[in-house]
Amino acid sequence: MLLSSCSMNEEPIGTLRDEDAIENVKDALAFRNGLYVSLRSISNGGYITGQDLQADNFVGMITNGNRGGFWSNKAGILSNDTQNLAGLWSGPYGALADCNYFLGKVEPMIADTEKYSEDDIIELKRFRGEAYFARAYYFWYLADRFCNSYNVVDPTAPNTGIPLVTKYAPTSEYSSYPGRSTLAETFTQIEKDLNNAYSDIDEYMNSGNAKPSELQENAPYISTYAVMALQARIALLKGDWATAIDKAEKVIAGPFALCSQMEYFDMWTSDNGPELIFLPYANNAQRAAVASVGEAFNQKDGQTSDYIPTANALDLYGNDINERYNDVRFECFFEERTLRVGGAGVTALVFVKYPGNPIFNSGSTNDLKNLGKPFRLAEMYLILAEAAANAGETAKANNALNDLREARLYEYTRTNYSGDELMNQIRLERNKELIGEGFRVSDLRRWKLGFSRSDNYGLGYTAVPDALVPASIQVTYTANDTKYVLPIPSHEMETNPQIVQNPGY
Repeated sequence: MLLSSCSMNEEPIGTLRDEDAIENVKDALAFRNGLYVSLRSISNGGYITGQDLQADNFVGMITNGNRGGFWSNKAGILSNDTQNLAGLWSGPYGALADCNYFLGKVEPMIADTEKYSEDDIIELKRFRGEAYFARAYYFWYLADRFCNSYNVVDPTAPNTGIPLVTKYAPTSEYSSYPGRSTLAETFTQIEKDLNNAYSDIDEYMNSGNAKPSELQENAPYISTYAVMALQARIALLKGDWATAIDKAEKVIAGPFALCSQMEYFDMWTSDNGPELIFLPYANNAQRAAVASVGEAFNQKDGQTSDYIPTANALDLYGNDINERYNDVRFECFFEERTLRVGGAGVTALVFVKYPGNPIFNSGSTNDLKNLGKPFRLAEMYLILAEAAANAGETAKANNALNDLREARLYEYTRTNYSGDELMNQIRLERNKELIGEGFRVSDLRRWKLGFSRSDNYGLGYTAVPDALVPASIQVTYTANDTKYVLPIPSHEMETNPQIVQNPGY
């Protein structure tokens, strides 16, 4: 769909059931499991890698056959008349329809205290809370890509948000389709859904019915910690520093821990680690539904790469080899390979943050499949640092930044910063930690920063610039570039007369 080599999900999303599909707790459980399939899809693969190829950390190789060129090449190519955007819009909205359908079915069941036991109702409320969370997640996903940042536009202005669909009411009557909300209304709906999710899931967690595995790292189901993690993310985007600090601190105080250096390697390979707040579940039998996320960057042959890190990205970790290899992330994310380019060998550093989990291989070939990691403790430290710095709580910001760096650098002396330098260090650390996870465009947009890609790789990689797509390296974005906000896809513009397109398209 989005990137042919980086499938979003091979199972259908947004396939709704008959009117009598949910008649008891067992039916609700089965449908709820389907909601998790959608969460697994939309937190992985092309749903997260496309916009990373758009920003400053990656550049295309001439051997990529224009895979991903829509995102990576000169910004003028980014337009609404392409199927590259169709899945980013229709996937979440299809999943939203499932959430709304489920909520409409489970509400009357929760109210029927004569038919259902107290334990049944607690379980049903848990399912309802998970649906609220999923809906909030999809609203965030859409707003973070198809809307401008909260601090860049007037959030109360018309048509700055997304269409808010909270009821399942399919119709072919185009005139009844919802138009765009304001950005403030979008965020208010997300916050409302997350508050409802927290209430329902917290009741289940405190009921005595929760299993230990649901209250710790690598939890395959949504916990109150996952809810607070998304609340912290939303508060940061909104500029609500107090809430961002409060929610991030509560998650940090939970049963999670930043990975040790060895655990960090393992987390990206085996999809397992003490800092994973929520890890969508999949086993070998479900491998077809797990995205080949690594194929956005490297081909399975190990000798061809579609996208490699820019010199900008490599320089984040230091300008010399000793400084770079003092950071576990440089060791974990980048690997020197000799790539086949036009019959010759080109030595380059490739991006291997998604090396492929062996349990998802269908044979002896590495299929480069890994689970998405939508909420990690590291992000909470970064949110805490940035929110605290903006709130003038310098000591708290420095502590969060230093705690993260101590976990990632083999040799590190805690250092305190202030003013602009503190914020610059937090931004640097956020890019180093979250590279390739789908946050970069959103970050640059709300920080009001532009970029140019660099091919100045230095000695040892002198052949690399000639192996790059010129239209990919020659990309510059201004601080308030309209291309930071994706256009509403053409198919939506054509079928919904209420939709207003984003500026610049």
